[in-house]
Amino acid sequence: MKINVLLYFLLLSFFSTKGQSVADSLSKLIQHASHDTIRCQYLLDLGDYYENRIPDSAIYFYQKAEVVSWNNLLKVKQLNALEAKIFADLFSKALRYRAIVLLNQKRNGPILQLLNTSLRMAEIISNKKAISACYTNIGVYYLDHAYYEKALEYYYKALHISEQIQDKKGCANLYNNIANIHNLQFEYKKAVNYYLKAIKLYKELNIDYFVAQGYNNLGITYKNLKKYHEAASLLSKAQQIFSQYEDISHQASCITNIGIIYFEQNQYDSALLYHKKAFELYKTNEDTDGMVICYENLSETLIAKYENLKNTTKTENQNLLLQAKFYAEKALGWTTNKYYTNVISYSLMNIHKRLNNKIKAFEYANQYIATKDSLFSEEKTKALAQAEALYKNEKQRYIIDQFNAQKALSQKTMEAQQAINEKQRTIIISVIVGLILVGILLFVVIYFLRLNQIANRKLTIKNHQITKQKEEIAVQRDEIASQRDVVMQQKAQIEMYHKALKDSIYYAENIQKAVLPGEFHLNELLQNYFVLFLPRDIVSGDFYWTYSKNNLVYLAVADCTGHGVPGSLMSMMAISYLNELMHSAEELQTNKMLDLLRTHIIKSFGRGEHSEKMKDGLDIVLVAIDKSKKLVHFSGANNPLYILKQDENDTTSMYQLVELSPDKMPVGFHTLMRPFNEQVYHYNDGDMIYLSTDGFCDQFGGNDNKKFMRKQFKTLLMEAANLALNEQCKFLKQRLLDWKGNSPQTDDITVVGWKLLS
Repeated sequence: MKINVLLYFLLLSFFSTKGQSVADSLSKLIQHASHDTIRCQYLLDLGDYYENRIPDSAIYFYQKAEVVSWNNLLKVKQLNALEAKIFADLFSKALRYRAIVLLNQKRNGPILQLLNTSLRMAEIISNKKAISACYTNIGVYYLDHAYYEKALEYYYKALHISEQIQDKKGCANLYNNIANIHNLQFEYKKAVNYYLKAIKLYKELNIDYFVAQGYNNLGITYKNLKKYHEAASLLSKAQQIFSQYEDISHQASCITNIGIIYFEQNQYDSALLYHKKAFELYKTNEDTDGMVICYENLSETLIAKYENLKNTTKTENQNLLLQAKFYAEKALGWTTNKYYTNVISYSLMNIHKRLNNKIKAFEYANQYIATKDSLFSEEKTKALAQAEALYKNEKQRYIIDQFNAQKALSQKTMEAQQAINEKQRTIIISVIVGLILVGILLFVVIYFLRLNQIANRKLTIKNHQITKQKEEIAVQRDEIASQRDVVMQQKAQIEMYHKALKDSIYYAENIQKAVLPGEFHLNELLQNYFVLFLPRDIVSGDFYWTYSKNNLVYLAVADCTGHGVPGSLMSMMAISYLNELMHSAEELQTNKMLDLLRTHIIKSFGRGEHSEKMKDGLDIVLVAIDKSKKLVHFSGANNPLYILKQDENDTTSMYQLVELSPDKMPVGFHTLMRPFNEQVYHYNDGDMIYLSTDGFCDQFGGNDNKKFMRKQFKTLLMEAANLALNEQCKFLKQRLLDWKGNSPQTDDITVVGWKLLS
């Protein structure tokens, strides 16, 4: 699973060549500016200077430009029309430039709000170039968040405006960005078409640097189409142009892609050579992402070489896999990118499979599944086609609007001409009035004939307009019907996906039920007990477990991190290891079992004592009952054990509640990881013990929609103690439902009660 290197250039920033002396000069000019319009422009220039040097300073100067321009706009009644327009344009630029810095730096912030406000201001002053820039940058925002259909919609809006104002560079950039999205969606022929359009415009504008970027992306696309010769030629051209500009990063990208081409042609030694060459360039440029890509590609190439080598010793093959494992683990340790993590996890899974390390292979398989991206679904592909159709419709509507405007202008000209003719006709009539009666009669006849012709002509025009409107309405009706059919198809497909997902989760529920102790097993070991098990979702992060060994009966109730499918996976891993501990030869104390379980969990997630904090773990109540000595051995992580003790001589008396406190830390990574403690308690026949997770106590409800809390839970246990065990379970469940009312269930809920008898 190779990582290709696509070069995106998205109209985000302008690279400044100003020196420090220029920055000092701008600072002085700001202080002595004679007018706020000049001061604002200098503030924007100073922000441009710091944009790629000190981004925080750039944001500071853009914000100052916002404040100055906005304060002047608040005094709009004192400004003339030109000044108001200038301040509005400066305010729009300041907002857009600040959003661009946040996009460049991948920071969180009100990016969309800034761009939408900038767009509205640009629309007010009818600045089409600024409107196109806003649309473009909004598209970049959606692309960064993987909303490809929204990104494409805004790219087409920007392209429509750039074509109107004949902005060749803007059109070329947008062609490139649209092609990048088609490439991500595996629509390579469409991508080639848009890349060629972009390269053609860049050549007309003599922008060699952007031509090189277009060559690189087009080369990758040809590689995907298996046109390796054309791809290698384009990438070599791109690398030569980047070397003229001393652009190390983009040179490394081109070399990486050439290495991938050799890989796909099974020329693994050449591929390794190019990937190592690219790594050295990325290392020179201190480009961590680039080094991660090279390490992963080196790992994949070594795996492929291992698969294709014949007539070699087992040791030589093993060395190839160990080298591949070294590179992949290096890459995984450096990256925080989810896509790279997904690809690298897949590689490490395959490596450990071949090394016959099933546990590690399973761990990386889980990591691969958890990060698997669903960006390339059919729905998104359809959304791209719809966005492209939207652009075509917008373009057609623009042509129709131009035609209608021209027709309205011709109509007004004709009406003005008719008015002139009418005036001339009146003058002629007034002159002829004094002539002979025959002439007057003849003129009257001609006049009425003329009026009849005009009326007929107007009627014909109106009939033509009505017919045309009917045709347009019919076309719109057909289009609406077609769109409705598409929506219904999408609805049916979504329902099908939803059913498949639900079926998978229900199957996972059956698997989890098979792992939990069954009724026969519980009856054999516990005898007098009840289990209240209420998952919040179909599958649960809570679990209960029991086992018998060496005259001890073990019972545990635990709450794993998360709910649903992630929580259930964690619970099955914990149950598996508890069972594994029981099969060991030695007899383990409850606190030692929790220590070993914690060590296993931390090791499973690849974390050490000095690693960054993680949230994966579980809270647990674990007891071991020695019936021969009537002893309860207890260890707990965050959750206590409740014992309701009854007087041996008075079975009708009220129970006394004893709470054994747990260690205040989870079974997992914690800032202070001490060994777990074990408490030993002597019980009498008829005493009740209760093991529970925090789901019951954390449930919101009641009149004030508050948590149930532990204090009220202990009181509830006291109330239920004298009931039969099956009645206790029903009583607890009913009280929970009464408390919860219409509120949703907050967490998975598990309560196990056990009456201790010899």
